[in-house]
Amino acid sequence: MTWVAISDWGQGLNRDTLAEELPLGVSSNASNVRFRNGFAETFRGMANAYTTPVITPYHNCHYTVGSTRFMVYTGLQKTYVDDGTTQTDITNANNTGAIDDRWCGFVFNGVYIQNNGVDVPQFWGGSTGSNLANLTGWPAGYLCSSMRAFGNYIVALDITRSGVREYDTILWSSSTEPGAIPSSWNIADATKDAGDVAQAETNGNFIDSMPLGDMNVLYKDDALHYQQLIGGNQIFKFGRLPGDTGLLARGCVQSFPGGHVYLTPGFDVVVHGGQGLTSILEGRMQRWLASNINATYAARAFLAKSPASNEILICFPSGSATACDKALVWNWKDNTFGTRDLNGVTYGSTGQVTITDTTSTWAASTDTWASIGRTWGYSDYAPNSPRLVLARSTPALSIYDAGTTDFGTDFATSLERTGLHLDAPGTVKLFKGIRPKFEAADGTVIKCQLGAAMTPYSSPTYSTAVDFTVGTDIEVHSFASGRFGAVKFYTTTGSPWRMRSCEIDVLPMGGY
Repeated sequence: MTWVAISDWGQGLNRDTLAEELPLGVSSNASNVRFRNGFAETFRGMANAYTTPVITPYHNCHYTVGSTRFMVYTGLQKTYVDDGTTQTDITNANNTGAIDDRWCGFVFNGVYIQNNGVDVPQFWGGSTGSNLANLTGWPAGYLCSSMRAFGNYIVALDITRSGVREYDTILWSSSTEPGAIPSSWNIADATKDAGDVAQAETNGNFIDSMPLGDMNVLYKDDALHYQQLIGGNQIFKFGRLPGDTGLLARGCVQSFPGGHVYLTPGFDVVVHGGQGLTSILEGRMQRWLASNINATYAARAFLAKSPASNEILICFPSGSATACDKALVWNWKDNTFGTRDLNGVTYGSTGQVTITDTTSTWAASTDTWASIGRTWGYSDYAPNSPRLVLARSTPALSIYDAGTTDFGTDFATSLERTGLHLDAPGTVKLFKGIRPKFEAADGTVIKCQLGAAMTPYSSPTYSTAVDFTVGTDIEVHSFASGRFGAVKFYTTTGSPWRMRSCEIDVLPMGGY
């Protein structure tokens, strides 16, 4: 009898490499499990955080005015704001966009601005007594597909003028003072510094933009360009960044401490800091993502950021889904991937929230000291910590990483490693027992299974699952024989757990 230790199960998930070629601490399959701080751990839940929206939200944006923290959410026709207590309709005139006319919503100089590419851009100053209004100074007969803030300017991409679309044109506003919005977009006014330029070096169309340090990265669907303030008559300097991989759709780029991370039209995820592109999926999760994303509705994918957990969520519709039902979750600190099920998610926004939390009080808690899985008094709605809020098609606005269930319903979790040859691929082995080192509330039951296969390309045959009760069990026993071992852990309840290591009882049986 030999107990073989897998000592570091926090190395992440890899679905692209053959399982028998993976290091011991890398998982070959997982669902609703993340990898961080050296542990494999279940994701926390999600909870509806605001009053049920009046409309289906296809975009949401955090917006703070003084001490009031609004959540602005926009549907196909209407826009509402929720201050945590009251919802208010701030629609100017009914919008005309469809689901795939993706919204850009952002805050510039303390003013909320939104644009969907088919209606005139609009702004709102934060007073619930006033509605959105058409953006001041915006030229008559103009439209743009993307609009974002950059320094003291607003930058618009993919311009339509009097019915003629200029896919590779950049238009920028006049510069503004703090607290104001641009007074002019008139490129012919010599007293203003508004302007435009075409970047036609490649055949691609401009999709979106995002600042990176002192430059603005301009994303086409086949290339990256930059915009940099230089002053003088030219105002901006423009150029091409290295690489020939563009952006899939608006909303598919996020910033993180190392630069930008974005989703490409080829369903790869790459990072850059202004020079050079590096795939973070290649050899790990690229083929998995490409084979799971619904290509018909891939442009409804988006990236969202959870600073509290150092994570970027690549949210996408899988299979036959038309809204995002799956997230590939990248932890930028540990450089690991996990996967998370979603519930009809349409967009996500990160910022501070003001929501009354009644779940962390003595009166509301149903936990015991022995079973509680978090610090006593911890709040999922900490007002000064930026939180990711996801818009959902149900409709709903939901906090990511909150509670232990998804909207009151338990969700299943699983962690699996196959292809365990233990440096002896030619030897038949009997796999007899497991000693997992779980961290969970006493009484938590986690299902454990052993399996094996004779070839690396065969699916393992698993034994009947055995219950491991945290606080009671040390090891569980089962049997499977073959050259390549497998182990699986799973739950169907919302009880959180995590594991750094485990040991497997292995008995060599002889050569194959």
